Amino acid sequence: MHDEDQPQGDAENSGQAPWSESDWAAYLKRQELEVARFLSIYNEVKALPDRLDTCARRMGWEPNEWSPGTEIIDIEFDPEVPQDLPYCIHQHPVFIVGRALSIQASTSFRSLLRDSGKAVEPLLAAELMLSLWEVHQQIILAVNATDTGDLSLTVVHMKRALTSLNTTLGLLQSVPTEARMSAMGSFEDTESTLFDLREICLRVMSDCRW
Repeated sequence: MHDEDQPQGDAENSGQAPWSESDWAAYLKRQELEVARFLSIYNEVKALPDRLDTCARRMGWEPNEWSPGTEIIDIEFDPEVPQDLPYCIHQHPVFIVGRALSIQASTSFRSLLRDSGKAVEPLLAAELMLSLWEVHQQIILAVNATDTGDLSLTVVHMKRALTSLNTTLGLLQSVPTEARMSAMGSFEDTESTLFDLREICLRVMSDCRW
């Protein structure tokens, strides 16, 4: 190979170096802390009727940042994360809320299963968890669709999320009375969290249509 065959530096094509695996690992760790921060606030204020809006204010989100396609660019300095911070869906409020509430619902349901012993059939438990996973998946796809500017696709994904939510709520109502009574707190927390996920889906759909 001759020297002329080697790639030559081009000032016009040069730019910021791509992030390394360690850069992305630090970034994702930081975003998981944001999810945990939302969950901490949510559990503190979940008795309030306007808990979702209260959480948003305490997270520092403006009302229009719940709307599709909003980019959050005012990120506090973190020494482990490079300063040329790219935007991706992990920063979107709907992604953070959807992931946080999905974790909350699944954790509460697992507590119900643990506290109720063997009162819930394994097949029912598996179907409910799979249905909840589908809710989470559809919300992520909806947020991704907002970044491509296709709000119609966002609405379709949110409709699918709502369908799965209705399925999940129906399966939850199939939990035997014995299990509900022995783990009433976990049952009620699972149900209320699912309704909050439903509220998020409806808000995003309304914003898209507006």
